[in-house]
Amino acid sequence: MPAPPSALPAILWWVTAQGPGAYDFAVAKLRAGEYLAILPEAGVSRSFKGRECKTGAARMAAEAGVPIIPVSVWGSHRLMTRDHGFSARRAWKAPVRVHIGEALRFPPESGTDAATSRLRAELQLCIDAGIADFPVPAQPGEWWMPADLGGGAPSEEERRKLDADDAANGRRRGPKQADTPN
Repeated sequence: MPAPPSALPAILWWVTAQGPGAYDFAVAKLRAGEYLAILPEAGVSRSFKGRECKTGAARMAAEAGVPIIPVSVWGSHRLMTRDHGFSARRAWKAPVRVHIGEALRFPPESGTDAATSRLRAELQLCIDAGIADFPVPAQPGEWWMPADLGGGAPSEEERRKLDADDAANGRRRGPKQADTPN
């Protein structure tokens, strides 16, 4: 397969387009010094809290001997997200915060579940930083703020129930129970 143009979206497309060999392909690219953007949460959580991560990012980083740099975005969900379509009014000059955490290293002998949990915790710290310095004050009950901060978003328990209902009704792929290394 010919290499796509050298741009992050193209690299993401290329890795996902590789199918069953995507994991080995990604690890080889990481070992060769390439950067790879991985979205371990596989989507935005309805609770606007860090949701369960897939294990691939931690496994690839450990196998390739490279760090993971956690990056979280806060504010983009106000532009368009599930149950809240695009609004030009909300989008006009809408602030978005990007927070970059400290690099995480996972040695090959580190447990996949422990590494993935640590990654999720670091991503949540970045989200918390985005919330803390967000320039738009949230009113009580605002749909775009997490419930535990007085917002109207579903709680984590409600989010899990909604996600399970979606998976049961074929509206969304459910979380994997366990990933197996390729």
